[in-house]
Amino acid sequence: MPAIAEVKQVPSETLQESNHRVLLDVIWTADSGVEDKFPNAKIAPSTNPGRIAYDQDRQRLANLVKSLVLASILPASACRESLDTWILQAAVALEGKVTRTCTVLFYKQTNFNLPREQSEGYAKLVAEIVAMVGPAHTPSMGFPVESQDAVRTRSKLAWDKIIGLIG
Repeated sequence: MPAIAEVKQVPSETLQESNHRVLLDVIWTADSGVEDKFPNAKIAPSTNPGRIAYDQDRQRLANLVKSLVLASILPASACRESLDTWILQAAVALEGKVTRTCTVLFYKQTNFNLPREQSEGYAKLVAEIVAMVGPAHTPSMGFPVESQDAVRTRSKLAWDKIIGLIG
């Protein structure tokens, strides 16, 4: 008779924290989607239809976060750790300690979620390096298709861009 696999119980607190993380990641992804949907909305005049839709979508997202916190579905502390400042400021329920918490996280961040950081960090560096890759080499000889001067010029531009990102 085959042995029955043992099922381990996951503590409810760990499962609950995991659910909080997933929900916060979904909210973060929705925020990124809004920014991607309206890339120039931040600089557009407030009467621009794209800017109006952008502001409405972001306000809906802030209202969702506020409702989740008030219903005790999401803890405010987890929101302060994971969400952007604008959401925290827009959700009135989270007003208390927003500036202090964000400042502490800015200067004392020990955990990084590199795939989530689109505009800075490792993900941005990798994206820039991949974008700077030149044409393929010849399959027969393995030499670059472009001239050595073109390779040097492209390499110099890539190096300058990487140094600019790193600081």
